[in-house]
Amino acid sequence: MAALLAGTLAGCSGLRWFRGWKSASADVRITATSATLPATTTPPDYAPALYIPGPAPARSVSRSAAAKSDASTSDLAKSDAFKSKASKSGASPSDGSKSDDVLTLPLAPPPVADTTIVLPPLTPSEPAASDNPLRALHARAALKWSQLDAYGCRIRRREAIAGQPRPEEIIAAKFRKEPFSVFFEWLGPEAKGREVVYVQGQHGNLIHTLTAPGDIFLMPGGTRFKIAPDNLLVKNKSRYPITEAGVGALIDRFGELAQALERGDPRAGSAKYLGQLKRKEFETKVEVVVHAIAPGWEPLLPSGGQRLWCFDPEHGLPVLIVTHDNLEREVEYYCHDRFEFPGRYRDDEFDPDKLWSKSRTR
Repeated sequence: MAALLAGTLAGCSGLRWFRGWKSASADVRITATSATLPATTTPPDYAPALYIPGPAPARSVSRSAAAKSDASTSDLAKSDAFKSKASKSGASPSDGSKSDDVLTLPLAPPPVADTTIVLPPLTPSEPAASDNPLRALHARAALKWSQLDAYGCRIRRREAIAGQPRPEEIIAAKFRKEPFSVFFEWLGPEAKGREVVYVQGQHGNLIHTLTAPGDIFLMPGGTRFKIAPDNLLVKNKSRYPITEAGVGALIDRFGELAQALERGDPRAGSAKYLGQLKRKEFETKVEVVVHAIAPGWEPLLPSGGQRLWCFDPEHGLPVLIVTHDNLEREVEYYCHDRFEFPGRYRDDEFDPDKLWSKSRTR
């Protein structure tokens, strides 16, 4: 019995010792988390997520725990991989407030703004007028013409009719668009004193003429005379009908030529822009195009020929047309100068009854 009692007491004593050891170990584990981390300003041997040099916050530790965790706490201090999380009041770890140790993960890189420039899709378009000198000349002339309701100018004209050259005529001209109206007065030695009026759709749609001496056999000068625009007598006096007189018709003809050449129509022949050249007719240079006319392109030039187109660089209108046939004979010469625009003309200036009220009528 005595032996049994002694064994029991010895076991209880051992149990108390074991519980004491477990309590001491627990103390070590609890206080180890508050071990004092030594100050460091040296970056760790490897690249941490975020390194902030400076002294680490001081913490208390028990002697028993410090001896066992010296190596581990030293490594923690060197790596500085744990950072203090600020308290809910917003205080930083350096101001002495309580904080928990958390592992700082690498920060995600900030998003990069998309700087890609998106260009609109390329679409085919008409070439600029400057890419085609002929089209550019026509466009500028058509623009000026569109801005005019009426204009006046002087015309110097030489024509070959039925193969026979005629003397040069000097004519003072007035033109009006609506209704299409023409007034001619001959100033030079050839047909001096002749006047012609035509208003489309008015005055019987006839050409009214005040004759010059010698215009019509046995008819004295100063006689009023009227005739249809398509009469044979009119065609024998001019290469083109009066309905095609003026720069407006010339602009249309040049535009048709430019379009035909741009389409590659071989019937039109060929043309070349010569740039600005000096002509004796003008004080300043004019823009010149030479057109090699193919046979059959124009009824009046069945065997072809060559035409010179000259445009005023200031207002853009055609000012000189010189045409030669296939034998290099001049058949057309039309020079327009001394322009007056915009023209402001009254209806009376195109009314034969008002113009020649005292003249004899035939």
